This record gives sequence, structure tokens and C-alpha cells, in this order.
Amino acid sequence: MSSGPQSRNRTPSRPRSGVRQRGASPANNLIRCSLAEDTAAVNKAIKEKEEELVGIVLSSLQEMRIKFPGKSDTEAEHVLDKIIEDWKFHKPRVASYWLVKLDSIKRRKVIDIVRSNVKAKIQHIYQTHDVDGLRIFRVFSRVFNRLLWSHGQGLWNCFSGNSWETIFSKSTDIISETEMECCRRITQLCKDCLLIVYQFASEAKNKQQNENEVGRLEQNESQPPPHPNRTTNHPPHRQNGYAHHQARYSRAHPAPSPGYRNG
Repeated sequence: MSSGPQSRNRTPSRPRSGVRQRGASPANNLIRCSLAEDTAAVNKAIKEKEEELVGIVLSSLQEMRIKFPGKSDTEAEHVLDKIIEDWKFHKPRVASYWLVKLDSIKRRKVIDIVRSNVKAKIQHIYQTHDVDGLRIFRVFSRVFNRLLWSHGQGLWNCFSGNSWETIFSKSTDIISETEMECCRRITQLCKDCLLIVYQFASEAKNKQQNENEVGRLEQNESQPPPHPNRTTNHPPHRQNGYAHHQARYSRAHPAPSPGYRNG
């Protein structure tokens, strides 16, 4: 059965996409606009909430103080003030203590005193134990790592400037002013912590030296005094045999008086 000319030229028909798109475009545009507005609103709410929480973190950091064992907060502040007032005297000693005497493990322990307290504050404010994934703690971690940079040189440089801030100027992350203030407060807390640890170690060393000196004096006082007639530990010198015999003979046979004569 042969097909005619019209059947040979017939092609399969399909719906025209243009017509379908024209019919669906108003609804799709409305959905897209609604989603965009919702997303913008959510992002705005998240940003505002984040700014609020960061502000709370800053207030909490400003209230934080480094504890000095056995002293009140006021006394600890007085210790810090005295060190800063006499900084010319303490500067080379603090530098030697931080950069030379302490090894990398002990330097990290000093920084971890501040890090652990900051982490606890963020956990309380953000109501979560997993803070490593939070943006604010990632920012703080960069600061802590910078302070340990070059065997502690990063923290030591903070006593003469804010060179650590360059880690953010070279970064693509945009740091808000509140976040930067938090970082500045963290560096100050780390400086205070170093000075407190330095002063505590210095006082402990002086106390130990004083105790050793007192113990030495008490030990000397407890020893009996030397015999007054004994000037040497050697036995007294003994006379030789002839002199000893002559002395005994003289006592047994005394010499005659000058007026005695025989016969």
C-alpha cells in the first residue's frame, strides 16, 4: 500500500516550547521572586542575629579578666599596672621568658588559657558545644595561631604594635568592626596572660630562693659552736723522748740550793 505525497512529507509533531513557556512564565516568575525575597529576608535575619551575638561576645570579652593565683581581680590588675609602669626593666626579662625559656608546648599552654575561656564563652552565648564550625570562632582561631607564629614572635610583636591585623587585610573574608574589636580584646587578654604567668613564675622563684636561704641559715644555727681552746683539728704536739725524760728526772732529783756544799 503506497503512501501519497502528503504522507511522505509528514513529520512527527511536538508541542511548541514557546507556547508552554508563555503560559507558565507568570507563575514561575512569581515563584522566583517569592523565593528571592524569602532568601534575602532569611539572610538578613541571620546577619542581624550574627551581629547581635558578636556584640554579646565582645561585651563578654571586655568583662573577662586573667586570674592571678591567690590574688583578687583588683590585685591582679595592680600587678599588670606595675609591670607596665616599669616596662623598661621587665621588657628584656619577659622577652627572655617567653621567647627563650618557654618551649613551644608551654607557649601554647599560655595561649590555651585564653582560648579555652573564649571557647566556653562562645559555647554559652551560641548555645552549642560545637563551636569550631562557627564563623566567629574560625576568625578567633586565626588570631590565636598568629600569636604563636614564629616561635611566639607573633604575640611578642603585639607589645609594640598591631601587625597581626595584616592577616585579615590579605584575606578575602570581610571582617566587621565588631569582630575586629573582639580580636583586639583577645590579643590584649593573651598579653595579660603572659605577664601574669611571668610574674607568678618570678615570685615563685624568689620564694624558693628565700626558703633555701632561710633553711641554710637555720642549718648553720643548729650546729654546735667550736670549742674555744681548740684552734686546730690536729692532736697537740708531744715533746720528744729526751725532753720528757729530763723533765721527769728534774722533778725526782731537784737541784741543790745555791748555799749547799759537800764536805
